[in-house]
Amino acid sequence: AEQASAEAEARAAALAAELSAARSAAAPAFAAAVAGELQGLGMGDGEFEVELSEREPGPSGTDAVAFLARPNPGLPFAPAAETASGGELSRIALALRAVAHSAAGEPTVVFDEIDAGIGGRTAHAVADALARLAERAQILTITHLPQIASAAGAHFRVEKVPGDPTHTRIERLSESDRSDELERMLGGAEFLSTVRTRP
Repeated sequence: AEQASAEAEARAAALAAELSAARSAAAPAFAAAVAGELQGLGMGDGEFEVELSEREPGPSGTDAVAFLARPNPGLPFAPAAETASGGELSRIALALRAVAHSAAGEPTVVFDEIDAGIGGRTAHAVADALARLAERAQILTITHLPQIASAAGAHFRVEKVPGDPTHTRIERLSESDRSDELERMLGGAEFLSTVRTRP
């Protein structure tokens, strides 16, 4: 039993070393690819690094992996999970998924309000990134932003219906209903009319 245990430990150590070597080799190119995606998502220079450090052996080897970002020039690199804002985290998650997915081959990816905390041009950039990812997978996105919704191939409206109990209704919108819904998401006809008539 002792020999079997020693052999198993040696095999686990060898696999962990092999995994560490693969991670070290892949980290620079992965970080560069994510940085490229972040630039397109309006995050400045998109500076992003992958930091590997040693930890106690576990199911995924002996590496602790940290994603470091520098959202603003002049600041030090810091763990994205600790320092990035909600909108920045959303874009980092999208960039990570876009890069990782190219090799993962997942058939469906779900984004639950990945556009939180963003708007304007950045929202359009996120919509474009989602559209690029949708060329390789089915993308389901829950959003409150019309910029994101307008880029979808199909638009479903989800709403709560009062009752006892309250229930949820979901329906696929026709093109005309979709236009009405996008207008509502933009603030409604009255708001849009006010914006258009301002000097």
